[in-house]
Amino acid sequence: MTDSPVSGGHSGGREVYAGDEYLTRNPDWHVEDSAWKADRVQQMLARHHVDPHYLVEVGCGAGEVLVELAQRLGPECELVGYEIAPAAFEICKPKETNSVRFELADFLEVPTTSRRPDVVLLLDVIEHVEDIFGFLREIRQRSDLFVFHIPLDTNAQAIIRKGRSLEPRLHYGHIHSFTRDIALAQLEDTGFEVIDDEYTPHWRGLEPASKKAALALWPRKLMYAIAPDLAVRTLGGASLLVLAR
Repeated sequence: MTDSPVSGGHSGGREVYAGDEYLTRNPDWHVEDSAWKADRVQQMLARHHVDPHYLVEVGCGAGEVLVELAQRLGPECELVGYEIAPAAFEICKPKETNSVRFELADFLEVPTTSRRPDVVLLLDVIEHVEDIFGFLREIRQRSDLFVFHIPLDTNAQAIIRKGRSLEPRLHYGHIHSFTRDIALAQLEDTGFEVIDDEYTPHWRGLEPASKKAALALWPRKLMYAIAPDLAVRTLGGASLLVLAR
């Protein structure tokens, strides 16, 4: 998953991203997930007949999701990525095109008199934010439509297996852990209206790292096909894509 923090006094553990620590652990900044994520975002927008002309991603990481989305949304859409991690910005900046650009800046520090985005993306971001309530209330004023991608780290398997629940914190810097219900309640508590949501299983559209990993996925795939909500609550392995206003 493409994890990237935000700033402006809202992010937890920002020092991890300001230096080279996160880059050392994740040298490609999770670009392998980008096409898959761009597909999910584009399909969500299309399902609700959203045709943005100006789209912003907060915490754009390596920038690959915006590059992929530019191909799907067409040349009429301007896409801007905001990133506070210098290491990630060095990766995304060379990817700029006529329709895609990147800023090493905190989106919440952009003057409110600036152009208002049609859609703001926050993909694997809010789990890093220390003051999550303040951040969500503030960013809600910056657009009329938002797409969130939220990892669902809380599940029965993570709780039962010793040490498993700490893995997202140790490896990706997640300081909040969600279930679907908690994620949606968090958005609603901060003034968002949820329009649509769907699970995004991590194994869909991605190649397993090995044959052993592929075999290990079969029980999860089978259970997900029969009872997706139960599968996610018990075995995990999914995030939540949310369209909200």
